[in-house]
Amino acid sequence: MIHPQVSVIVPVYKTENYLDQCIESIIQQTFQNFEIIIVDDGSPDACPKMCDLWATRDERVKVIHKENGGVSSARNAGIMVARGEYIVFVDSDDIISSRMLEVLLKTHPNQTTLAAVSMQRISEELPVDSNDAITIETAGKTDFARLRGGMFACGALYNRSIIEHEGLLFSEKLNNLEDVLWNMIYFQYVDDVAVTSNQLYYYRHNPSSITSHCVDRAWQVQSWCKVRSELGNWVLSNNSTKPKRKVFRRPFRHCQNNIHAECLAGNISYKHYRLIDREACNIQQTPFYSFASLPERCILYLFPRCYFVCYKCLLHLKGRLKGRK
Repeated sequence: MIHPQVSVIVPVYKTENYLDQCIESIIQQTFQNFEIIIVDDGSPDACPKMCDLWATRDERVKVIHKENGGVSSARNAGIMVARGEYIVFVDSDDIISSRMLEVLLKTHPNQTTLAAVSMQRISEELPVDSNDAITIETAGKTDFARLRGGMFACGALYNRSIIEHEGLLFSEKLNNLEDVLWNMIYFQYVDDVAVTSNQLYYYRHNPSSITSHCVDRAWQVQSWCKVRSELGNWVLSNNSTKPKRKVFRRPFRHCQNNIHAECLAGNISYKHYRLIDREACNIQQTPFYSFASLPERCILYLFPRCYFVCYKCLLHLKGRLKGRK
């Protein structure tokens, strides 16, 4: 087999109703120099046999069977055996446009740009592939979530040399927002992002998926607290110098903003928030505070309740002003 240019990693767990549609959509790509790494994450249904059957149908398909460890663990298993110059993640209950890989490679101008396609939410009805002209917007890394409607790892083209050189893996301690942490760290090694406005990745709303719990505000607050703590752990474990740590202040504030926004939406009190945070990662030992700016550290440690109340008030005011427009 020709050395693949792209490795498509597909974690699989309890998606027997959608798995064939997902793999079929990858097989039918207009760009054909790729490998598919299907990672069976200990799925208890018919998925393991379905994965093996696909390996007999196409030599580009490689199957890994492992004990259940979650989507991060499954993606990491795929990363470890990937041979492509680039890595693309596709969830096994989703499907992709037949030209997604081709567009991603054309959208990727250089090694310092992260290319991604826009996403469309679907249910049971499959979308019709479009041949509309491709529109690309190149912007700063902070615009990635705005352009895509979130910090999704699926449908983006990651450079495997960066991943290997920096030892990047998904945090297996997270069962939510693992994509956010992954992108926050990966962004440190690219200069900008290029996102197509064309919706070439079709995200299926699956009631049994982990994201179905996102309506639970307390659970979301806990998830953001874990992301903040894990990002701090990563920075300190990689011996980042003090000047370099400054670049992580924006991701830190992004976490803080989402924590307080969820508290505002869920009417979560300061006392409840502190309890959630302690259960998530113990706020007194969260290493991220050790490299926040000095004013932030002083406010967070000396006037934490005031910080919490003021932040929520500012978000509330911002929401009201936005609603008047």
